Amino acid sequence: MLKFNSIISASGKAHAGFTSKFATDAEAAAAIFADPEASSFGRDLAAKFNKWGNLSEARRFWLHRVATPEAQAPPVEVDASAIETILATASAKLKFPKFILTRGPVTLKVAKAGPRSKHHGSITVAAPEFGAGWFGVIKDGAFHPSRGATPEVVQLVKDFAADPAKVAAEHGHASGNCCFCRRELTTTESLAAGFGPVCAENFGLPWGKVAAA
Repeated sequence: MLKFNSIISASGKAHAGFTSKFATDAEAAAAIFADPEASSFGRDLAAKFNKWGNLSEARRFWLHRVATPEAQAPPVEVDASAIETILATASAKLKFPKFILTRGPVTLKVAKAGPRSKHHGSITVAAPEFGAGWFGVIKDGAFHPSRGATPEVVQLVKDFAADPAKVAAEHGHASGNCCFCRRELTTTESLAAGFGPVCAENFGLPWGKVAAA
């Protein structure tokens, strides 16, 4: 079996090395084409290999990474009803409501998957920047973590599901920025609440004297 060292993507993100399930690129490409659930990204890489007969080292890495199944962490039971309620409230005014949550080295974007997503109807957990990290989905009463979800990510998701307003406020207190719009909190009331008045209204959360009480 082929072994691949870690690589750094164009975005600067590090991707850990791994051992491929396959001994050749041709076997990996064939496995992708045989998988009805293979991603368009993987199929494109396999098609390029079949056309050219070889790939760059970076493309070979991803050809085998896509073809080699990742070990799945067990789902973690969570009650996402409070998150669902807040996102539903915000959806009346915002097209793409989301939370950006930071705790220590972990930063997450939590949002409802749109109708064009393969995770439509679920709550997605990923890095704020597109393509910088995928951590899993919340659906059917559980968080289904990806391989990239560290214990710190799982704990933050669990705490957020248990009390989303509290964790959203903690983000604002620690970072000085609103977890919804990411803008700097500049007033005493916003700093105390952990988010600004407009976002509080959009997401149906207490603010000002009500939050203080």
